[in-house]
Amino acid sequence: MMAMLCSHSYAAKVDPDFQQAIHIQAEYANVNLDQGGGKISGQFIATQGSMQIMAEQVDLRQQPDKSLDHLIATGHPVKFKKTNYQNGEHLNGSAQHIDYNAKTLVLTLTGQAHLSSDQGRDMRAHQIVYALTSGEIEAKTVQIIIPPSKQQHSIPLRP
Repeated sequence: MMAMLCSHSYAAKVDPDFQQAIHIQAEYANVNLDQGGGKISGQFIATQGSMQIMAEQVDLRQQPDKSLDHLIATGHPVKFKKTNYQNGEHLNGSAQHIDYNAKTLVLTLTGQAHLSSDQGRDMRAHQIVYALTSGEIEAKTVQIIIPPSKQQHSIPLRP
């Protein structure tokens, strides 16, 4: 099932979050940046603009040019948050595993996946795939909550 949690279109502009460097904090890192990655653990926080990923353990993978390829995060749960640069809507997500593909700007939340917004939209599924710049969401075996319309009266069928 395809669904839109966010009712906006990202396509018109470039999200400034992804033009910024990724800042990582953690208690422990075992990485080899020359060989393309490693493991980072203990209160891991990655921040890129308004986006944050918080986890207990992360596998970091780099592309050949040393830029980030993937962050594969595990935790109880892994948490994610981001602010929509066009309308200020705040998104929050959580799952047992989150894979952030920095090349395609896609988040895959797996295992008790949950994505919600401060505007009342809510989605739960085993797996949610979220395209960060287009706002597209794909989920299977999903439960979606969409808040009621501000329109509280029906429109007459005949004038």
